[in-house]
Amino acid sequence: MPAGDEMRAGWAVIVVAVGCGRGGSDVVRVAPESVVVRLGISGPGSLEASGLPLDCHAGCEASVPPGTIVHLIARADTTATFDGWQGGCVGTLSCDLTVTRDIEVTARFRPSDSCAGIMPPSMGTSVSATLPFPGSRRYCGAATSDGLGNVVHGVSGMGPPVWQAYASDGTRMARLPGMYEVAVQERGFHGIEYSDFIAQSADGTILAQQRVITPITNSVATWIFPARTGGSVVVATDFWGCPNGRTGHSTVNVWRFAASGAATSVVDIGATGCPASISDVVVGVSDDRDNTFVAVRTGCCGDVFGLPPRRVIVRWIDSGGRPLTPWTDVAAEDEIEVAPLTGGGVVLRAGEWIASFASGSATPAVAPTFIPQYHRVAVVRGGRAYAVVPILGWARDHAIELYSPAGTHCGTLPFPELAGLYVGHDGTLRGGV
Repeated sequence: MPAGDEMRAGWAVIVVAVGCGRGGSDVVRVAPESVVVRLGISGPGSLEASGLPLDCHAGCEASVPPGTIVHLIARADTTATFDGWQGGCVGTLSCDLTVTRDIEVTARFRPSDSCAGIMPPSMGTSVSATLPFPGSRRYCGAATSDGLGNVVHGVSGMGPPVWQAYASDGTRMARLPGMYEVAVQERGFHGIEYSDFIAQSADGTILAQQRVITPITNSVATWIFPARTGGSVVVATDFWGCPNGRTGHSTVNVWRFAASGAATSVVDIGATGCPASISDVVVGVSDDRDNTFVAVRTGCCGDVFGLPPRRVIVRWIDSGGRPLTPWTDVAAEDEIEVAPLTGGGVVLRAGEWIASFASGSATPAVAPTFIPQYHRVAVVRGGRAYAVVPILGWARDHAIELYSPAGTHCGTLPFPELAGLYVGHDGTLRGGV
């Protein structure tokens, strides 16, 4: 076949020998059996697409016979404007296509008011509950809520930890014993109990339980973090106190659990070296693209996973447990915090240093300017806003600031001083004094 007549993907090529006395061949191109239509969305909106075999309101990829007629209508959200087509369509009206080859079309939308619908018109009616005395040398800790508005608060100190649950109307429900930390769900709570993962409903029913590391020794440490798409991430390690030495292997099991409590993947991303034995040595989160980000402090006393001491190192893993990046040194060691970004990616803080990371990338980028030190960041209003919440005893302010995903300041919710503020999965706000 001549160099200019290479076979093209999706086309059948037939070489026909023609007996004209001098030999040779002609190339006859035959229409493809199917072509691909790729529809995408950029911004707050959706698509109506007739003529395709799939529901494409959020974008899709469909194979259709050549000659298929496709009718596209862009539907902007109530707080957005259709900005026009990109690719196989033009303009800002509906689009009709007769598809004869592979084609891509993207509907582009932009917010007409990035703060529309973010500030609540009122705070609603508050519900109060007086917590029982936690006991000698015990104290009430963090609070949170699930998607149904069920609230839990932690009690820790001397003795085993426990989380007390309340219904959204303030009615006292079950005690959830043994869980050191929780990750809220649409229904119920995920937690860790030393070496075990537990999924429980607000009435105390245990839905699932899974051991996350063996053997059980004093060197085991576990953490649980939320997953934006539902479920949770558990990081289980065996390096507390460096039982394998500074140059031995440290296990870092990263588990991904579905909202039901079923384990969907696990991978050991540990290596040679022993990170610092401190409580905030590990942070993590699973983002809107279902990729998991893990950050580790390397500690004082030798290389960890091939990287130097007194550093913060990071790594990404996909939902199936496959590493997307190697361990990467990103910052000088300090207290670390992580928060998800809407649409995917995270913000990582190490002391006064702060950076953002695109989903699946270990390259630091400029972080949003509205996330100050000593504040928690929650994604609220159905993923359309950030709530920046002061940490009691550390931050000087006592108000929650609301921002759009673009970073526009949308409003302030002031609260009394000495109020410990927490925002739950459903946007329920809890304050304790």
